[in-house]
Amino acid sequence: MQTEHEKLQGRWYNASMSIRFRKDGSVFLNSPSGPAFGRYSYRPKSASSYQNQQEPNLTLEVVRNNVVQRLEFEVVMLSHNRIRLTYLGTPESAARPRNPLPQILRKEDPSNPSPTSTTVAQVQK
Repeated sequence: MQTEHEKLQGRWYNASMSIRFRKDGSVFLNSPSGPAFGRYSYRPKSASSYQNQQEPNLTLEVVRNNVVQRLEFEVVMLSHNRIRLTYLGTPESAARPRNPLPQILRKEDPSNPSPTSTTVAQVQK
């Protein structure tokens, strides 16, 4: 049986973004803001905490356009191949987004990767 960290590993995507979590703790994010590469920290949530106020359980420390950014998200595992990802801002900003809009991402099937994801993975090695 996979741990919560192992379940997160791989490429997750929707029409507006793609994010790849690797075993070594590195992350590649491609969104309308541009590509970013760095490290991630993930703290799985307990089932009871899903009902409470949104709390960050995923932190990305990435470089985008030569600028270091620290981004916080809430990740909820909906199924083995779906997550809900909600951007909650940066730890440095006192204010959180007022009404954060969650995004639903699908996990790429490793046995049938898209040509784009295969190219990105080869470039990063």
